[in-house]
Amino acid sequence: MFQEKALAILKAGKNVFLTGSAGAGKTYTLNQFITYLKDHKVPVAVTASTG
Repeated sequence: MFQEKALAILKAGKNVFLTGSAGAGKTYTLNQFITYLKDHKVPVAVTASTG
């Protein structure tokens, strides 16, 4: 899934599990979405799976 597609899904209110190898753009995509939410005054809480 491309970063733009993931952002579009997130902005539509759907859930996305970001996964990929180092350098795939996970942190970039997450930061873009956090910025989008903050710009729209939406509270943000980020969690991560382990294991």
